[in-house]
Amino acid sequence: MRVVVLVLAAVHLLTASATLAGPSSGSRPLFPSSSSSSSLPTLHTSLASLLPILPHLAPPPEHTLVVTLATPAFKPLLYNWLCFLRDKAKWGASPSHNRHGEPYEPSERVARHADTPKVLVVTSDEDLARELSDHGVVTWWVRGTDWDAVELADDLDDDDPDKDDMLTYAERTLDDDLFSNLRLLDLLLPPPPPPPQPASDPLAGTPAPAEGSTLIPWGTLRYQSLMLERTAVMAALVGALAKSQRSDPEWRKAQDAQWHDKVLAHDWESGPLPVPEFDGVKGVLLVDNDAVWLSSPTAFLSHYYRPTGPHPSVIFAPDMDPTTQNAWGTHSMPCACFFYSRVSDVGAQQAAPIRATADSSPLDPYLYSPASGAAEVWRSTMLCHVSMLQEALESGRKATQYRRAREDAPADQSMSPELDLGGLPPSQRPSELRAPSFQATALGPALFLAEQPAAFFPEVSHERFLTALGSGEIDDLLDLLEDAELDLNPATGRADRGRSCLALAQAQQTLCANPRAESELGAFATGLTREYLEHVLRAPPPHRPVRVEALPFDVFPPGMRFFDGGLEPGTRPCVVHANYATGSLKEKLLRERGLWALIRPEDGDGQWRCDAGVIERA
Repeated sequence: MRVVVLVLAAVHLLTASATLAGPSSGSRPLFPSSSSSSSLPTLHTSLASLLPILPHLAPPPEHTLVVTLATPAFKPLLYNWLCFLRDKAKWGASPSHNRHGEPYEPSERVARHADTPKVLVVTSDEDLARELSDHGVVTWWVRGTDWDAVELADDLDDDDPDKDDMLTYAERTLDDDLFSNLRLLDLLLPPPPPPPQPASDPLAGTPAPAEGSTLIPWGTLRYQSLMLERTAVMAALVGALAKSQRSDPEWRKAQDAQWHDKVLAHDWESGPLPVPEFDGVKGVLLVDNDAVWLSSPTAFLSHYYRPTGPHPSVIFAPDMDPTTQNAWGTHSMPCACFFYSRVSDVGAQQAAPIRATADSSPLDPYLYSPASGAAEVWRSTMLCHVSMLQEALESGRKATQYRRAREDAPADQSMSPELDLGGLPPSQRPSELRAPSFQATALGPALFLAEQPAAFFPEVSHERFLTALGSGEIDDLLDLLEDAELDLNPATGRADRGRSCLALAQAQQTLCANPRAESELGAFATGLTREYLEHVLRAPPPHRPVRVEALPFDVFPPGMRFFDGGLEPGTRPCVVHANYATGSLKEKLLRERGLWALIRPEDGDGQWRCDAGVIERA
């Protein structure tokens, strides 16, 4: 009898413990409870307040800043990505050994602001920005100008006691808005209003949809507006970091000479030579958060710092099979899932020699600035993106005017085709406002053009570029487009001079086609070996300090490559990107592959959690 009682008691204890553990068993909170008490400011509305924070988000030894753009509808995907970022890729974890291979003492491994996730999240949604900030995530809230507050402050009488406060608030929103000119041109659209909240059906027990859960349809102008916001943020961020961290080449050369003498004179038997730690950001890694990190990408980014390596300005993940030609003839397309931009010139003098011509002597390596090249790439991309969206908007407006005119015209009256879309033939007339091709406004054309020997875009300083984006004077941006010959013809609303970035890339690719046929690679070159040889053989001629390198295709596969099969046998991808899937299909695909670790608050103990078992098995 006693044995039966003991067995029953044991069963009761096991049942009670399982009940207490609930669905959070084998899981851990996504956001540590101490994050909100971090001394690091987490909510920022201006680039000026954000820049001093960024080195804390780019810890050694890689000093890489991860940036992602977030929307309310993608919040579960963002949080699932954060689970894998921290627990699988170990991103931002304190290094266990120093540069000499010696293990750190436990006290030395505690990094400053260890509670703060090592990532910068950018969003234009206020509620999401405040939620992330409350969770201890450093967030850049890209807040637009409150024009209603500006008008209200102007209309108040001078003796109104609220006038000073209203003016201060209005001026702050004007100063914080880096992209007011893009908004004035209707290129950056405000966040969509939350969907209507129908009352829940008490009989069916179906809750109302969550606020802000509406997905932005892919390929629409609102979607392109979101992509433009990402381009604008990266152009401003990369340019600001490159400028603030730029050092004089002669000073760097003198410093290296002094350290060379110290190394030769140092008594190595007494111990290693103390070297000052790098303090800043070496590179910015733009990532999509509808993805899962299965390992850290730093091995593929930092290996370029080896002596005589290419040390490129930009490193990107291909978005399509290298054997498939895209819209302008190349065999790869930059994918926003991984897009690494250098913002520091540390180690750049060790890059492979650069020559003005094939038979000339190498140039001074200290004059090579991959950070300046990366900033140039983003400014060029920004101009391309703006010009393509402008042309799409203008065509859409003309199409709408033409359609309305036809509806209002008498039935027996014909309309001249010259009166609508600047002479576009009827077969090309869009019937609605629609976005241009994604490839036309993606990073590809501008990146391809920036790498060519000829300069397709004018040199623009960081100061003038920021003024063109956020001065509140539209002409500043239009003047910049005119200098780049990307402005539209006022009469037709089209780029009549043939300066569309996509058209330029197509023409340049035709003129500078790869002379080496694929058969020259040899039958032995397959898989990653073939991809590497293709890159080496089609290396561009000497050019300005814009060097571009693609990451291994199978290690950074696009979504279709991973989910539909096609990876090389035995390949272990570093990242799984759920692109090419839309809406709820992204989460479904990740769940089917065992890559969904997020436990929602309603499924657990009231807080966002990560399933440790899923992460371990992934």
